[in-house]
Formats: sequence, structure tokens, C-alpha cells
Amino acid sequence: MAAFVEQIAMHWLLLAEERDSLRRFGPEYADYCARVQRYFGTRRPR
Repeated sequence: MAAFVEQIAMHWLLLAEERDSLRRFGPEYADYCARVQRYFGTRRPR
């Protein structure tokens, strides 16, 4: 159970970092996000 909670917390942290990076770097970061996958072998939702 603790591992599941940790995974959820890490996902929230990642989302916060992505929002911050998008504010700081703008369209250039958005283009980067469109090219790379967030997690191993999964597609980023559009």
C-alpha cells in the first residue's frame, strides 16, 4: 500500500514540475513534451 501512495505522490510532483516548466519555458517546453513520453512506453494524452 505504501508503494502505491508513493507512486501517486510522485505523479502529482511530476505534474507540478511540468506546469512550472511550461510557465518558465513556454511553447518550447510544450513542443518537447509532445515529442517525448512521460513514463516508460506510455503515450502522453493530448
